[in-house]
Amino acid sequence: MNNLSTLTKNAYKITLYVLAVCFVTWALLPDFRVYIAGLILGIIVSLINARYLQWKIELMSEVAIKKIKRRVNDGFMTRASLALIAVVISFKFEQHIAFSTTLAGLFFVQSVTLVLGIISINNNNK
Repeated sequence: MNNLSTLTKNAYKITLYVLAVCFVTWALLPDFRVYIAGLILGIIVSLINARYLQWKIELMSEVAIKKIKRRVNDGFMTRASLALIAVVISFKFEQHIAFSTTLAGLFFVQSVTLVLGIISINNNNK
């Protein structure tokens, strides 16, 4: 479990740096504000979803280790609903938020975590 915590902590740091760059870019390049706003919205929802999934995984592992007879789900419907809300917001405010970059941002934290996991596995095998 420590490996998951380390991976997600590093992914969160990278995500916050990318969000900071996005906010600076949004402020400095007014022609691209629509696209950057979509990316910011998608990345924020992706970060919330990743945080929620990490919490659910930790809860599931606790229940499994302690052998508690408690039903725990992975929170898929909550995460899907958050992504749907982000998509609806991008459609509702299409003149301010681009749908394409919102959709791309929704996969950001998961993609970063995957890349960090592959790098970690390659480093452990050497």
